[in-house]
Amino acid sequence: MNERQQLQSKQFPLGIPHLWCPILTHFEAARKLDDKRIRSHLQDIAPRVKGILVPGSTGEGWEMSDADIRALLATVLEPAHELGIRVLIGVLKTNVDEVLACLDSMDRFRSHPAVVGCTVCPPKGSELTQAEIRSGLARVLTQGWPTALYQLPQVTQNEMAPETVALLAHEFSNFILFKDTSGTDCVAMSGVELDGVYMVRGSEKGGYAMWSRDANGPYDGFLLSTANAFSRQLDGVLRDLEGGRIEQARANSQML
Repeated sequence: MNERQQLQSKQFPLGIPHLWCPILTHFEAARKLDDKRIRSHLQDIAPRVKGILVPGSTGEGWEMSDADIRALLATVLEPAHELGIRVLIGVLKTNVDEVLACLDSMDRFRSHPAVVGCTVCPPKGSELTQAEIRSGLARVLTQGWPTALYQLPQVTQNEMAPETVALLAHEFSNFILFKDTSGTDCVAMSGVELDGVYMVRGSEKGGYAMWSRDANGPYDGFLLSTANAFSRQLDGVLRDLEGGRIEQARANSQML
């Protein structure tokens, strides 16, 4: 077992969840969290969703201040732990300095038993070269947090090339998960070797069943905003795939 696998096993003793969700953030007034609804929402998805991104794009992650994120985590982490849900802290910032500052401010949550790491995107800018993207992400990975890298060109205006992701995977064993919401799936479809990095798809484009490794697709699982409302149906697709019921999974995927 290599260092990445050891870290993954430590963070996910029951295995990395196949279905993840960037949870909605419920408010009862402007910037005032609705703790009751947040807890109720977690209880609703918990039977099927065992991994969440807090906050994600679905939950105002790009608009929240560091203080907002800390307040949300203070609400989410205890019920998540009680429900057996693992949490990736979403650090959705537009440049590396902002990401590093946010990580520093989240340090007290790092040892919480529900927290398995952080999620970051490449620095923003269509003009950035692959070398600049890699250098920026390397600065984050050097901090040592178990880290998920998030391909989101709709916001960052760039994409990590397969070779860039592979180089980071080779260099940093704390790079444990890769999420792709681009809809182009260039990394997964390239066949590049990522040395055990767990691959999740975040795009709704093209359905679900065909993308899973259980249907000979390139992804280990899914991290989908639709799991906020359709966790039962998405979990059903994954269970059909795992059980070899490929045609049933495809039919349910088409329905979704």
